[in-house]
Amino acid sequence: MNPTPSRSIARISSGLLFLLLGSTAAYWWFYKLGPTRRLSDPVWLRNHSEAARWAEGQEDYHRLGRSPDLFFRSDRIGYYGDESWCHWLAERAAHFPSFRVCGCTAHALELMANQDVLASNAWREANRGRSQEQWLQDGFRAFGVTVQLPPSTNDFIPLLRLLGQRSWNSLTHSRPPTNAPGAIPTYAKYNAFRWLRDSGFQPGGFVASNAVAMADKEVVVGLLAYAQWQGSFPAGNGLGILRFGRDQTDYRDDATTAPSFVGSGFKTGVMAMIAALNIAGAWLIYGRPWRSALASLRIRFGRK
Repeated sequence: MNPTPSRSIARISSGLLFLLLGSTAAYWWFYKLGPTRRLSDPVWLRNHSEAARWAEGQEDYHRLGRSPDLFFRSDRIGYYGDESWCHWLAERAAHFPSFRVCGCTAHALELMANQDVLASNAWREANRGRSQEQWLQDGFRAFGVTVQLPPSTNDFIPLLRLLGQRSWNSLTHSRPPTNAPGAIPTYAKYNAFRWLRDSGFQPGGFVASNAVAMADKEVVVGLLAYAQWQGSFPAGNGLGILRFGRDQTDYRDDATTAPSFVGSGFKTGVMAMIAALNIAGAWLIYGRPWRSALASLRIRFGRK
């Protein structure tokens, strides 16, 4: 007994709805939420390099457009982002009402620009054509330090002294403590560290050839601070390197990187396979009702 046309159409519509829902779920699971799933997986994080983690983090920002979270996700955008990432984040914070703007957003911008970017529309417009290194120079001047571009060995002692001064956490506090008004924010210390790192600074060689400077307490403390920063952000991973340090950085990512299944080609193939299987299944299940519905339509419009 053939099903009635209305029943056939209802079954076909249900099948199409299920196919749409399945395709949408596959799209979100495999593509949109792929980076988020990997970055929240402790096993994946343990088995992949910092470069792979940053690559996934960038995809996460592009696909979901979310704001940074330096507390719970430990996002790297502030530490590894360049001019393009700084402008990307600043534009969303300034012009997207639905974009969540918080202390993490402000701190990520400070790390990339070495100054407060979030509060100044004029700064963003005036600095569109300038390099990140020029931004960092401007930020250092605010703390009484002038560095050369290209960098010079004369920059070493002033930057070490900057590292050796008392600091305040610019992520958790919006202003320095009242008992240390001249303290240096952590974003400036990070940029002082990487300016030294990327300009070829070698702590051992510096100590051996600067006996007089080693009598300066701030220089000594700065060397210790440099070592701490270097443990977290080594030049060898090739991330967050300033332009003048890229040619001299011996970067080779020997750690495990993201396997091929996270590549865009494989994701496209998986999505196509899911769609093909769903369509094939729908045809097998709803083939007869589909033909019956088409036959009924031909009869209704006078075609036999």
